Amino acid sequence: MALTRVAVVVGLLVFAFSKESAAQYASWFEDVLTWVTAVDQHEPGTRDAQLRQIRSWPPEQFDAAIPNLKAFIELASHPGNRTLRKPERRFTKADINVLASLVDSWSTKIASRHLLERAALLHTDIALLPSREREAPSRPAWQHPNAPPTPPSTTRRSTILLIEDGQVDHVEEAALHWDLARTLMDVVVDEPGRDDIVRSWYVATAAFMADRRHHAYSVPHLEHARLLFPKDPDILYFSGCLSESLASPDIQNVVAKLGESNQTMTSVKSLNPTLDEAIAHFRKTLDARPDFPEARIRLGHVLGMRGRHQEALVELQRGLDGATEKVLLYYGRLFLGRSQEALGQPEIARRAYEAAASFFPRAQSPRLALSQLSRRAGNRAEAHRAVDEVLSLPASGPDREDPWWSYYASAGRGVQALFVDLHEHYRTDQ
Repeated sequence: MALTRVAVVVGLLVFAFSKESAAQYASWFEDVLTWVTAVDQHEPGTRDAQLRQIRSWPPEQFDAAIPNLKAFIELASHPGNRTLRKPERRFTKADINVLASLVDSWSTKIASRHLLERAALLHTDIALLPSREREAPSRPAWQHPNAPPTPPSTTRRSTILLIEDGQVDHVEEAALHWDLARTLMDVVVDEPGRDDIVRSWYVATAAFMADRRHHAYSVPHLEHARLLFPKDPDILYFSGCLSESLASPDIQNVVAKLGESNQTMTSVKSLNPTLDEAIAHFRKTLDARPDFPEARIRLGHVLGMRGRHQEALVELQRGLDGATEKVLLYYGRLFLGRSQEALGQPEIARRAYEAAASFFPRAQSPRLALSQLSRRAGNRAEAHRAVDEVLSLPASGPDREDPWWSYYASAGRGVQALFVDLHEHYRTDQ
């Protein structure tokens, strides 16, 4: 039905111009029509034909289409308007009229939020669903626990460094699609900062970026989210997790190397300022939601990294008192042991490390911590015994599970449920 309506609109619009004018409008306007139709027919959360069609556009086509799509979005968000505030290219009066006529033809779905919300979801899916050429599984990336963290490669706006073991592995460009999705979410309602669905979208996408450690995307994404939702505990929490992750040794190692070579890494500060940002975000999170055990445990972690171990102990203990999830109990005990050790309480630290090991008996991190603790105490036999236990663990596989290895990405481990809830809203909006 939508396809028929679009075909009729095309006929009317092209008929209104001379043959020369029709040729002039055919290329850019055809892209806008193709996009609108794909948006309307796309099933959120799937790699359907509509998603593949828009994603197949080469970068130069997408770059050329962006000003036209944004002009359409602006007109659609202000029905009856025939002016553009800050267009990204020169639009003639005829250009605006042809776009406005298209807006009028979709007025019902625009008024019901359907079209603009679906457009945001289309570009979200392009950004987070890897193409089949790069990954075989057909399920969405956020549903596949073993999918590699492969950022989309179509982009012009910003650059993402892919880091492996603290070294720059290679460089990719970050997608335009997050930018366009945010632009769309900004206009679905007059006050997006008061809208539950807009908030749910920001939380779900922030969780995805945390899960994949897509920091280059997360920085502008969360900056904008905080403008809309300055006191939202989930937005503040993911902002804290981002700063915490940017303070991690693998990221900071690259920051240091780039600094030595007189290069820069946009948006990433040195260790202590980054930790201070994480502390500030987590404290604001807890002001908004005091009963948030994971935020409190992560606050304790970054306080410990900052050398503020006495404060860290207080937050870690409070977080552990409210935590029930095994992985949080593991993290909390591991961090508690580190701060207790730093404060000269080796026996209390030992009990904390042993408690962490009890939650994941084959994890190597608490055993290595126990070995170091024994070595510092001069107990070489106990230190060697702990190392021998690590060496006797399986070389790989699920039996070698150590949650510390995925600590920074674990902030987004609830991403699947968040997207299921978000997509349920759009499935009911048919």
